[in-house]
Amino acid sequence: MIKKIAVSAILCFLLIGSQVWAQNQPRRVLTEQDVINFAKNFDEIVEDFNRINFRFDVEDFISLGNNTSVDDIVNNIKDIETINRILNKHGISDPEPFRKAVVISYAFVIETLTREILNIPELTMFIQMMHGTNDPISQMRNSIHPADLALVQKHYNMYRELLMHVPIMP
Repeated sequence: MIKKIAVSAILCFLLIGSQVWAQNQPRRVLTEQDVINFAKNFDEIVEDFNRINFRFDVEDFISLGNNTSVDDIVNNIKDIETINRILNKHGISDPEPFRKAVVISYAFVIETLTREILNIPELTMFIQMMHGTNDPISQMRNSIHPADLALVQKHYNMYRELLMHVPIMP
């Protein structure tokens, strides 16, 4: 009898816990075609953004240590309708094409940091010194659905090749 109660309590806890986790997890937004089209049409997207004086620069959006989430960025963009139309034109599907572009950018930065920077002990120590236990990479990762991150990871080399020639400074 006690065993049945214990099993029921554990199952109930797991059910409630999974519901809470699901509510706090970011929603999935990307399709594989969105990830491919964003890379394939990247130069044209940047040209169209330049025409409307919109600068899509990950450095401007990612503020390590300031808890900038995908929602913070998407909710603070002016004229999002125009930006969404441009992204639609280049194959980034509805709903919320700009959110998808931000998620792709965040996921690429997370993956780059994880693959190419965090394996250097000195840089890891520097990040820890600057941010203490407030891990900016985990904060960024927590604002992206794991399936979206996995899609960008799958196509990481395509993005790395694309962005290696993009100048960091104008």
